[in-house]
Amino acid sequence: MSGKTGRASSFRQVRGVGLRVAGNVAEFGGYVLLARSLGPSSFGRISVLLVIVRFVALACDRGVAYAGTREVAGRGADSPAIWAWQRRRESWSLAGTALVALATVAIGWPELAPMALGVFARGASREWIATGQNRLEIAAVPSLVHGAGIVAGVLAVDRIVAGGTTDSSASLIIGAAALLWYATSVAINPAPRGHRSTAGAPAGGHGQVAIFAENLIISLDVVLLAWLVNDRETGIYAAMLRFPNALSLVLWLSITAAVPRVVALARHGGAHDAELRRRCMRLSALLGIGTAAGGAAIATLAVTVFGEEYRDGRSALALLLIGSVALALSAPFRTLQLVAGDDSGVARVSVIIAAFTLTGFVVTIPIWGMNGAAACSAASQVAFLAFFWANTRRGAATAQTVTAQTAQTTPASPTGTGERRTVTDPATA
Repeated sequence: MSGKTGRASSFRQVRGVGLRVAGNVAEFGGYVLLARSLGPSSFGRISVLLVIVRFVALACDRGVAYAGTREVAGRGADSPAIWAWQRRRESWSLAGTALVALATVAIGWPELAPMALGVFARGASREWIATGQNRLEIAAVPSLVHGAGIVAGVLAVDRIVAGGTTDSSASLIIGAAALLWYATSVAINPAPRGHRSTAGAPAGGHGQVAIFAENLIISLDVVLLAWLVNDRETGIYAAMLRFPNALSLVLWLSITAAVPRVVALARHGGAHDAELRRRCMRLSALLGIGTAAGGAAIATLAVTVFGEEYRDGRSALALLLIGSVALALSAPFRTLQLVAGDDSGVARVSVIIAAFTLTGFVVTIPIWGMNGAAACSAASQVAFLAFFWANTRRGAATAQTVTAQTAQTTPASPTGTGERRTVTDPATA
């Protein structure tokens, strides 16, 4: 990759991530307005259903968005297999949407049924295709529309409807914004003609397991708080969780946005190329420092943003932000791992860490409430950082060993036969 091409790719990445950040800021603002209007108890109930929607959407995705970005970067979006995978995601997401809608009615929350549309929007959106093509600005537009839709909806309801936002109106706003998300995604990522072919799913099963395990860690604490404590504490914790979740989402966007460029670089030097590792080290330090600085600012503004009803969540927020710093430090190494394709190793470690973290949730939440949940969540991100750091070091050591062995391969045998041989002991050469 030439220097000019690399700089252009970097600019596209920055612009694309910047637009996604703008969309997430708008979404964050919408949920802040909802939290202030609804109060902790109602917002806690909404947050539990948002977690359920996320998990069902992940199940419907079947690992396509994880491995699909890498596949698009490698083979191009015109491949019939890419669109066959997308069509399968849409079918599963429709079924998941119906399932969640019926479940909300069955458990006595019919007014929240429109939120089930989030399953279809998350599970069937097409941003992953644009991201794999390095069309990062295009990939960012649906998120921007989604966030703006939530903000506009909340402001309109508060202005027009007497009594302000209720659970049912909040559900309608979230559902309508989800439809806007999906419609925009389809409009700017149209399917090519002749894409209706059959193909097996991409090699994303292990990736899906890894993502699902990490989402259990960062979201199931909300469900357990509602079950083991009460709705009020759940709402406070869910509001505080919006800050680190926003930071985490920006970091994940950076990871996926970097995939096309890293794939191109890895074609020349491999996923454990020394230059790639050095870049990852520098970026890791910058992200860690930036996240720590941002976290300090966030901690001082939390009560101002959400209101006095959420003051009890400050200590939990401080613990959660420690986990965000650990995630920031590990983000570049996660990109290398994704490009290297060792999804099974990441999946195994993710499941192990998730199992320990969930055990910690069950033990600590009844005793320390939201602070116990936050401490376990932060510890899990530190564990992930240790794994990705160690794995990158191990990959570097392996690459150096292979390079040393290759350097010891002589161009021709001393007998002049032209045969090549590998010398394992320099003393015998």
